[in-house]
Amino acid sequence: MLKNSFFIVSLHAYIKTERFMNNYKNIKAKVLRIDEEEHKFVIEVEDKIYKIGQIDFQRRQPMPETLDCLMVTTHLGKVFIAQNIEHLMRQHYKEYDEVDFKIKMTVGDCYHLEDQYGFTAILKRDTIINAALTPRVRCRITKFRQKLMEVQLVDVLGAEKSEFSLSDQDFRNIIGDESWNTEEFRKLMLGDTPSEIFDLECHRWIAGISGSLSQDELQAQLLDIHTHCMETLESKYLLPRCQEAERILLEQRFTDIIELLSYYIQAIEILKNGMAEDTICHILSTLSTCAYIYHPRKQFCIMQCIFMLDFSIMEKHINTILATLRSQEVYLWNRKPFQMQWLKLLQGYVDNIYSQTDRLSSDTTTKETMIQVLIIELILGRNATHKIYDTSLNQAILYRLVSLMNVSDSNKTLQRAFLSLFTQAEFDAALPFNSDDAFVLANMLCSQNNDTVESFEPAKYESDMALLSINEQAITIQPKDLDKENLYMPLSARMGLWHGISVRLDEKPPVKLRGKVGTTIEHYKELWEYINHSLFVQKRKTSKKTNRKLYIDDETMIIVTRQLPGQLLFECKIVEDGCEGMGTLDVLNDVVPFFPGDVNIQSFEYQKMPLLLRAYVKDVNSDGSYVFAMRDMITEYEDDVRVNDLFYNSRLTCLLFNQVPGVPRIPAVSSEGFSVSICPAPGMSLNDLKKGMIVEVDNITEGANEYLYGTFLRESPESRFSLADAFHQLMLGYANHEVYNPKEEKDELANAVSMNEVYVSELMAIIDAKATLEEDNIKAYNYLNFCRLLAIMLDSKERIGYYDSRLTLLELLNDFAALDKVDTKKINHIAETEPELFERNAILRHDFMQLRIIGCLDSEEHYEELYRWSSLTEDPHLQQLASLVLSHNFVKKSGLLTQAGDILDKIRALLKLQKSSSNKKNYGKEDFHTEFKTSIVYPENSMRVDVTAQTVKIMQEICAFLNAEGGHLYLGVSDIGYEMGLEEDLKNPLFKGSKDKYEIYVNNQIVYYLGQEAAHYVHTHFDEEVSNAVLIIDIEPCPTPIAVGCEYFERMGTSARKVNTTYRDKFLAIRKQWAEEHIPHLAVTTTPSANIVDTAQNEKKTKNIVKHVESAPITEHIQTSRLRNNALHDYEDGYRPVTAVICLMDTDEYKVLDDDDWQDYRLKLAVHEDEEEGWLILVYESGRVCKVSMAELLQRERGREFKRFAGEKLIFASVATDKDTVCVGFVDGKTNRYVRFDDVEKFEHTKMQAEGTLPMDVPNAGVHYVEIISKDLVPVNRNIGRKTIGCILKTIEGKRCMEVLPDCKMK
Repeated sequence: MLKNSFFIVSLHAYIKTERFMNNYKNIKAKVLRIDEEEHKFVIEVEDKIYKIGQIDFQRRQPMPETLDCLMVTTHLGKVFIAQNIEHLMRQHYKEYDEVDFKIKMTVGDCYHLEDQYGFTAILKRDTIINAALTPRVRCRITKFRQKLMEVQLVDVLGAEKSEFSLSDQDFRNIIGDESWNTEEFRKLMLGDTPSEIFDLECHRWIAGISGSLSQDELQAQLLDIHTHCMETLESKYLLPRCQEAERILLEQRFTDIIELLSYYIQAIEILKNGMAEDTICHILSTLSTCAYIYHPRKQFCIMQCIFMLDFSIMEKHINTILATLRSQEVYLWNRKPFQMQWLKLLQGYVDNIYSQTDRLSSDTTTKETMIQVLIIELILGRNATHKIYDTSLNQAILYRLVSLMNVSDSNKTLQRAFLSLFTQAEFDAALPFNSDDAFVLANMLCSQNNDTVESFEPAKYESDMALLSINEQAITIQPKDLDKENLYMPLSARMGLWHGISVRLDEKPPVKLRGKVGTTIEHYKELWEYINHSLFVQKRKTSKKTNRKLYIDDETMIIVTRQLPGQLLFECKIVEDGCEGMGTLDVLNDVVPFFPGDVNIQSFEYQKMPLLLRAYVKDVNSDGSYVFAMRDMITEYEDDVRVNDLFYNSRLTCLLFNQVPGVPRIPAVSSEGFSVSICPAPGMSLNDLKKGMIVEVDNITEGANEYLYGTFLRESPESRFSLADAFHQLMLGYANHEVYNPKEEKDELANAVSMNEVYVSELMAIIDAKATLEEDNIKAYNYLNFCRLLAIMLDSKERIGYYDSRLTLLELLNDFAALDKVDTKKINHIAETEPELFERNAILRHDFMQLRIIGCLDSEEHYEELYRWSSLTEDPHLQQLASLVLSHNFVKKSGLLTQAGDILDKIRALLKLQKSSSNKKNYGKEDFHTEFKTSIVYPENSMRVDVTAQTVKIMQEICAFLNAEGGHLYLGVSDIGYEMGLEEDLKNPLFKGSKDKYEIYVNNQIVYYLGQEAAHYVHTHFDEEVSNAVLIIDIEPCPTPIAVGCEYFERMGTSARKVNTTYRDKFLAIRKQWAEEHIPHLAVTTTPSANIVDTAQNEKKTKNIVKHVESAPITEHIQTSRLRNNALHDYEDGYRPVTAVICLMDTDEYKVLDDDDWQDYRLKLAVHEDEEEGWLILVYESGRVCKVSMAELLQRERGREFKRFAGEKLIFASVATDKDTVCVGFVDGKTNRYVRFDDVEKFEHTKMQAEGTLPMDVPNAGVHYVEIISKDLVPVNRNIGRKTIGCILKTIEGKRCMEVLPDCKMK
């Protein structure tokens, strides 16, 4: 887990021919600024902002205007950007130049070198060089790669020799024939370990020799080593035989190890005297008090010695260690020697706990502590000169553990864990150093948007028989000597496995296993047995250069070659190694579910080259040609995008189709080509959504019949696109912009770097976590089988046994899904076969207990066991399962078969199995904005009625939504989203079977517990789409913090969390800031009352703390003149030729274009020829008016972004001439509305960065209206002076004004 875990760059990779175009694109990126803390350039690419790391020499140079970069986009739209390092290196060097380097580290069979600029080079270890003696070498450049140079050694620098004069045998003879004088000891003393971490390697060596010794034996051993080292250091046989550099290094190393041995001897005495814990407490207490202790290295070493000898003491005091660190500012610990000493201590904990795989993944306390340790270590180590831990690996561990913490988006967090392994990025998350709440830290880490990663490092790992490869798009295992001519992929891409998990073979499995997307675990059990046999068991066959035939359901790569008669039928060609053939593709029936418009051959091309498309064989014609289809694969692609790239607040722009009779939604297609089914917004009807409208939708969720579901947000006529455009975008995304280009070919693993085993082990743990989080048991089964392959590659018998047992348990659970019963004999046999494995692994124990409980279904012999299990609180999942099985057995025995069937459905839902009743509605998944509750009568995990307790629980959940971003709470829905109904609730005497009484009860409780103000933000209704009663509670965010009683709750991840007293003030400040940002006319000026129950008193208080300020209707879009023609396109009504477009951006910037660029801005203004000598009028929130010359603006460089005034929010912009007047409507202190008219020519000519001028000096309470109107249309006096606010609207003159001012109203 330390420096030896870094990738080893493969020098044996070679360029060979292949068919696919390199998917890296060379770009010029605009540099916006430099992040000095992170040493990164902030760049702009395609209107998006990214950060990329600086090379060392760039930190000493002025900021460049542009950077040469490489960009790659994955099939999920993930963007990876890195500087073009090869281009930079070639600016300084050329092949065969001789360059001086320093040796950074020795890894495997290579030296990692670095030059004066910070460029990296790789030198093969053909010559032995001790980097501790000879830190610098001169080398000749032989080849440039993207991120490094390959070099040959010319000379060593800075010493007479590049290795010790003493050989290993010489050193062994000097020390003597002692048991501890092993190769490891001699490698430690004569090796090239940097001095900063030499003592850490000493700790590891001592740990190695102390494994089986008692304290007394170890103490005697260490005293013997200490004595021999002292004698050797002072003898005539060692130092006199060394060169100067050798002598200095050995003097220091012997001194260090002698000193460390004395600390260990002292630590053993402390342990034997029972003073270990007192010693630890004293050291930590002193450090906590003043961030210092006398002789810090000695004190830390003693602590480390004690912890190494007895790790249980460190586990007992780890919270005190963390509290000590948090007690002082982080900069105090960043000083020497504290930073390195703390990091060594923390990494010791990480190393020890990480080795306990099962405990770390299943024990909540251990997991939370590890998260806190990793976060503190990563924060503390940001600026460390020497990394004693592997940043990439530790970040991956951290994000993986966080994904298992019930955070709001586990899948995206797990994706970050995966990316951390294969990117060299420093930990830059913004987290508090002094927080002791792992759950809060986990959710903060999850919520931070760090999806864009600089540069993905393709990697590989080779075992004796198999090869693992990882790139941006796939994780693949294949035979080492794969015959690409007969390539076959047994796992269908239509399965949609995470990150393209796949296996590549060079022979086909039996026909029954080929090319199918299996629906049963039995199918995949046979397939994985075949894969395992093909990879690791059978003898490899010699290559056969024969073209293979394809059969129905086989997958292959195709290109579209021409359009056939019949508008939507295309001819295709297979372009896969070892396979030839032609076929057809029917777009409407086999690609998309909508009519794609005027598609043609260009719809399947990118930059005039054919797109590389994955398809499957739907049928084989009699002449041997094929019928291809992609529809299932495209559905999986869309689902991948939805899961990985669409957030709860993402928006899609859609073109509406005709309404389908009887369906309460409108079909549409998005600009990306996705099929979308849209429901109207509240207050709208289906008739409001008409064919041909362009609309924006949000609340994107998984729908039925290949559709995404969305909710109407607003019309978006400015975002024009055609069906053919949408289809082309779909093809580009599906193909990941990859094209077929046989002239440009490369070996896919040529630049892959070799992985260390610990990285493969962590990758296995990440995929294991994905299986744990997976709702689909079929996918989970495939993930676990892939992990088993990795365990075989690592030759980890313990992990192989673990996955064998876990897969067997999943197979038994699958038996229950099919038969509603399990074989109890098989369950008992599993436990008897591997008792130790089940004893130490909590996940296996949980799965085993789950099967034992459902094995008690329909049995009268297990009532006592089920009752005991239903009373256990350690595992709520098992507790609830036991309660349901117990209830099922009771009601079935009583003859209530319908109720027993309903309980069986609930058991299936709890086990993430398909329900026996397929007509039950699914409401999706719980997330930050969604909560499911089964009842308001029965508390969770209880079959006893307690309406009060469960009502309070539900009020707390509603309170949390009110104090966050709002959301939806569903009553009568299982925790995995299936409709269950409220029939049992309605039988309660409170409701007497009436849904109306039920809804009234809920609303009354909201007023009682949360107050009248909160009730205005909560709306309830029953779902009319289902036969069972499901109450939907829609909650809007409330500007005033809401409490239940005296306790505030906020939404954290997928649950409500009580705000503790230490966090309360900050919480209230955050809610106040939120209200000011999102509801400008409300300004909370004092802390709201916590006694929400007293609604009358609170309403009175609210009146005193809220100040109403009227303002112009400010949205994301800036208002423009309602009277002026602003049509941008010739298909819009009233269009006039446009000579320029002014774009006002949401970043207080603007730019000028010749034509519309079809991007989203706060406002686009069309400029006509007769307006080029006019003015741009900008009005800000206070009523200040800024007048800018159009002639000057139109001289600006097209497309470049320029600054405008940022001190106030811009609410209005329009083009005007000297024939116009500016109408600004103000509000006085009594909420009376006025308008005033000031001629354009009366305002001073200013620049875009000017703040503008107010047209009058009268105090006011805000702006309610702005417009540009011709002078001759103004019905009252203009230019009335600065002492008058204007014409009041409630007078006769005011009414005449409203007649000529669109949307101007008295209230």
